[in-house]
Amino acid sequence: MDFFRKSTEKIMKKDEPEEDPEVIAKRKQIEREKDLPPESQTPTVSADHFVDEPAAILALKKMLAYDGKYGFPGTDGSRLANYKQHVLNTHPLVSIFYAHDEHPFDHWERAQYLFCMLSITFMISAVLTNSQKISRDDCDTGLERTPPLSPSEVQQACDTADNWKIVGPIIAAMVTIPTDMVLKAFMVCGWVQGWSIQETCESIGGYCMKIQMCYAVFFLIVGFVMAAQGGDFGGVCVTFLFAQVESWVLFFIKSFVLFNLFFNGAKSSFRKKYPGLVSIETAGLKRSGSTGVDLTLPSPGLLGGGPKVVSHTVQPPASTQQVNLQIPGEQIMVICPEGATPGQQIQFQTPSGALLMAVIPDGVNPGQQFPVLTGPPQAQVPKASPPQGGGLLDMRNFKKK
Repeated sequence: MDFFRKSTEKIMKKDEPEEDPEVIAKRKQIEREKDLPPESQTPTVSADHFVDEPAAILALKKMLAYDGKYGFPGTDGSRLANYKQHVLNTHPLVSIFYAHDEHPFDHWERAQYLFCMLSITFMISAVLTNSQKISRDDCDTGLERTPPLSPSEVQQACDTADNWKIVGPIIAAMVTIPTDMVLKAFMVCGWVQGWSIQETCESIGGYCMKIQMCYAVFFLIVGFVMAAQGGDFGGVCVTFLFAQVESWVLFFIKSFVLFNLFFNGAKSSFRKKYPGLVSIETAGLKRSGSTGVDLTLPSPGLLGGGPKVVSHTVQPPASTQQVNLQIPGEQIMVICPEGATPGQQIQFQTPSGALLMAVIPDGVNPGQQFPVLTGPPQAQVPKASPPQGGGLLDMRNFKKK
């Protein structure tokens, strides 16, 4: 019997028209995101801007945390404008003053990070300089020392000093690159942006940063002690300065190559994810892109303990001015909650305390959208008119009456 049943199902499926691949992909995306918190879901984008500010800020934080190449605020989509913002947000020194305020790697953390890298570079410069049997000072004072150096030893000191001016800083700069990458990765925690473990990982990163600061102070002290004992403090300082300059030159070379290598891919991915946008803008979003009305939606907590507060901003119709949610005549789209049936009423409460009612119309199944005309004392469902635009309210967790 199972064989005949499966055969019949296969024949029926062959007769059904194939779905559009884009529709299938969209449905799979919704299924993946339905159990995630709203701040982790794909932000809703209108024709030329994000629907609500939290979604835009989350998208911006993710882009900055991953050293994004396209979509920086204030850019026009050009390669030069995005590269300028990329450098301002990633350079170890410049980013302390010019990085975006929404970057997960804030200005104070960048200052600590720079101090750590300078301390490590100074200690490595001291170790490499003291490893030389003859210092660069012997080139100038070799014959005046007590006991004096032989002419061959003085010549060797001069040759070593000239070579070390080039080789030493390069070695010091190259040694610090892996440390630089690992330290920054743990401080930014870019891979957890928008997830429930974000705060935990950032707290762990904060404690690791405090430990690293202690190590940095220790490295700095060791570097000064080794430079003083080696008798070539000037040579250590010269190696350190050259190493730091060379590391920043290498940064520009590395960032320029990687930026141009991945720019087109980042641009294509950004425009596919956010059609119609060339940048992620957050300034003044509530004034120009939404009503500014936050709906507090009661829903079960993550562990079933208490209410979980979810904020959502409703997008007004493009052809009208900003409207209040309680003014009659505004249409919004709602999603039928799980377990609800046609004719059933659902209610929710606005931050001002007003209760709004919605009646599920006939033919609407759980998870489907339907338009609601809001207005006191209770919302009514229009029968024929299509939705006039507006944000999507996920009412799957609303209180059912």
